[in-house]
Amino acid sequence: KNKCNYSDKFIDKFNDMIADIENDKIDDLKNNDSSPREKSKNATMEKEMNVKEPGEWKKGTTLITGDSMISGLREDKLSRNKKVKVRFFLGAKTSELLDYLKPLLKKKPDNIILHVATNDVPEKDHVEIYNDLQEVIKLIHDRVPNIKNIVISAPIVRTDSKTANIELRNYTRYLKDNLVNEVIVHDNIHATNLTGGGIHLNYTGIPKLAENLLSKIRKF
Repeated sequence: KNKCNYSDKFIDKFNDMIADIENDKIDDLKNNDSSPREKSKNATMEKEMNVKEPGEWKKGTTLITGDSMISGLREDKLSRNKKVKVRFFLGAKTSELLDYLKPLLKKKPDNIILHVATNDVPEKDHVEIYNDLQEVIKLIHDRVPNIKNIVISAPIVRTDSKTANIELRNYTRYLKDNLVNEVIVHDNIHATNLTGGGIHLNYTGIPKLAENLLSKIRKF
């Protein structure tokens, strides 16, 4: 089985990166859309990845995609055969995946794990976010008719905003009660696994998220 062992050097670099992201996102989370700077960064990143990886991915590839909560995941730790791809978009809201996913779906992944919703609250309630997610799932089925698995990774606890955290918990319950797709719930991730900003995962939280996702990927 794959082990998610992160070196001290990586942890230091990751914490520095997350600190920069959180400094940028304190104001951005109050807006209804990702900031122009974030959208520009996301577009540039995806363009570069498409140049590096022309054509379709290997058969059996799993795409993990969503907002920056998954930014600490390392493909080389998740899969030795390069069949797990991680693509995150800074400040992304659920509805924005409709645009961000289009070039990725051309790669024809066999499995997709979606991790999003953190940036949707508190502007949207759990029902509105759920409806946006349904549109994203429909897009995936339309663009990749033979997709094998679409799994939803539920949002992780936040400590920066009580209102946002309550709505995310409501959203997770709503997913479990209404969604046909399988839902990964991260009950083992707590406030102590977050960085000082109360949003992103610290060096103790990233391995937990990775293992939660791997437990599902191993069954694909």
